[in-house]
Amino acid sequence: MFERFTEPAQQTVFFARAEAGSYGSRQIETEHFLLALLQESDGLLRQLLGNVATASALEHEVRNSLGVTEPAGTAEDLALSHELKRVLAFSAEAAERLNDRSIGTGHLLLGLLRESECAAARALTKYGVTRERALDALHAGGVLPETGQPPAVMVTRERLHELVDSLPEGAWQHAFGSLNYLQVWPPRAFAGAGSNRGTARADPAAYAGSRSTRICEGRRGWSQLEGRTGMPGSGR
Repeated sequence: MFERFTEPAQQTVFFARAEAGSYGSRQIETEHFLLALLQESDGLLRQLLGNVATASALEHEVRNSLGVTEPAGTAEDLALSHELKRVLAFSAEAAERLNDRSIGTGHLLLGLLRESECAAARALTKYGVTRERALDALHAGGVLPETGQPPAVMVTRERLHELVDSLPEGAWQHAFGSLNYLQVWPPRAFAGAGSNRGTARADPAAYAGSRSTRICEGRRGWSQLEGRTGMPGSGR
């Protein structure tokens, strides 16, 4: 997994190990991981906290919650706690869901917040850092600085309907005609369904109709496709 980590994400794991060692812990806990994330001055966590004072208050609270024993040697191998192992697994899953090839500190934060019962996640929630806010920030932030990739956009039925509604006059007709010409839409299963479909295949221009008719036909076809394939929103 670690080979997929960006350099800042690798540094976060290294810093978390250093934090655990400085407190004499025999394993790396989520609190150490949170302290390491806070060290990235331009990271997503700092952005969500809003200002240096809030970030400092969170760091101070986390440090006060950790008991100090004899510091561990730098050469001593420290294990990951079970909670932190789940956090890293959730981080990899978050990257996959966002279609990102690399795992960055933003994904690490999402993984930490998903382990909602751990001490670090509870501290983050107390300071207003939630999984929903982190996802919104990733989607709205343009290109992710670590991966160089634009954030993925979750496509839903509602989003597709919004796109159809926003099309300029004539765009839907042109797209529908092109798909018919390529015999891509309607699917073969729908070839004989509806009074307009045979006409559209033979003469796409004849299917123009009003804009509202085209939108309704597109939504009806989408609903039928969902019903046949069991896609989300089909009620299956």
